[in-house]
Amino acid sequence: MNCCYIYRGVSALVLALSAISLATSSARLSSASVVIEGTVTDRRTSRPIPGVYVGISDASGRFLKDGNTDAAGAYRIEVPAADRYWLGASAWVKRGDYHVHQFRPVSRGLTRKEEKTIRADVVMVPVGNIVLHLHDANGQLIRNGAAGSATGGQGYFSDGRSYATDAADLPNGSIAWAVHDSQSYGRGWEEAVPAFIVPIGQPVALHVLWQVSGFGLVLVHADNAGAGYRVAEQGDYIVVNFLPEAARTSISRLRRDYTAYSGQGYPLSASVAGGFQSAEVHFTTAERLASHLFSAAAAIPE
Repeated sequence: MNCCYIYRGVSALVLALSAISLATSSARLSSASVVIEGTVTDRRTSRPIPGVYVGISDASGRFLKDGNTDAAGAYRIEVPAADRYWLGASAWVKRGDYHVHQFRPVSRGLTRKEEKTIRADVVMVPVGNIVLHLHDANGQLIRNGAAGSATGGQGYFSDGRSYATDAADLPNGSIAWAVHDSQSYGRGWEEAVPAFIVPIGQPVALHVLWQVSGFGLVLVHADNAGAGYRVAEQGDYIVVNFLPEAARTSISRLRRDYTAYSGQGYPLSASVAGGFQSAEVHFTTAERLASHLFSAAAAIPE
C-alpha cells in the first residue's frame, strides 16, 4: 500500500477523533452551565420593561455575567452551574445632570437544585430620586465612596445608617442608594453621588446619621420645613443640599414648638426666645451669603 494513502488515512482518523473530542468537551461545558431567564414587568402597569440591566453574581457576590431585557422585557443569561446566585436588576435614565433610577433596584437570591434553567421573573416599582449633596468641612462634595463613613457606616452611602420616611416618619419603601453624574458615569460606584430612591408624588423626610467633628454621630433630619420633599414624576429627581436643609428644618421645628407652647400659656424665658430669634437671623444671613457665593461661582467662565 502506498505510504501516502496510509498517511492520509491516519490524518483523517486523527481529525475525526479530534472532532469527537471537541464535541464531547463542548457537551461537558454546556452541561456545566445554567440558564437564568425571565421577564421584567412594571408593577403599576403590568407591562414589560425593555432595556433593564440584569446582573448575575455567585453566592459570595462575585460577578458572573450580565445582560439587558429586550423589547418584550425578556432576558436570558447563561452562567456556570452553582446552587445559589444573586440577581440584580436596575433601570436607568439620563435626566438633566444625572443618570437616575426609573424603577427601584431589585436584588434577590436564587436557589437551584438540578434544573438547567432557572425562571426568575422580576416586578419593578416606579420611583423618583432625591439627590443628596453632602459637603465636608472644606465645602467639597462627599461622594459615594466616602459617604458611608461620614454617615455612621462603612463603604458606600447605602452601607450607612441613613434612611427616608414619609412626612410622619413612618417607613415608605425609600432606600439609600446613589446616582451618577458626568464625573462618575462609567467609572463605578466610588464616584457616584449619594441619593435616596423614593415613592413618586409623596412627601418624604430625610434622616442622616452625620459624623460631627469633635462630637460624634448625630441623627440629623430634613423635611422641607415640615412639607416634605416630593418627586412628581417617575425617573425624575430633585437635589437637596442636606446640611442647610437640616438647619432650616431644625429652625422650623423650633418655631412650631415655640408657637405651640406660647399658645398653651407657657411663657418662654427671654434668653430662650432671644436664642431662637438669633438662630433665625444667623440662618437667614447664611442663606443669603450662600446664594450670593453660588451666583458668583456660576458667573465665572470655565
